[in-house]
Amino acid sequence: TRLKLFFDPRNAKAAALAAKLKRYESNDPTHIVPIGGDGTMLQAIRDHWRMRLPFVGLNGGTLGFLMNEALPDQLDGTELLLY
Repeated sequence: TRLKLFFDPRNAKAAALAAKLKRYESNDPTHIVPIGGDGTMLQAIRDHWRMRLPFVGLNGGTLGFLMNEALPDQLDGTELLLY
């Protein structure tokens, strides 16, 4: 799993979640992971839609209707199913 992380470093919760996923970050990502709230997801889509990669939102804010509550702790060998 190769990720492109997108988050606001001023958001302590998002930064902590990003630090856990840092080892999966890549210059050749297979997924874009916005970490924060719905606004973060929408900004990530605006900034990176041309990459034509799936977005997997991770809730690192207070509200996040577009976001997942968590990802598996170990992503190596994990298949992410996107709907």
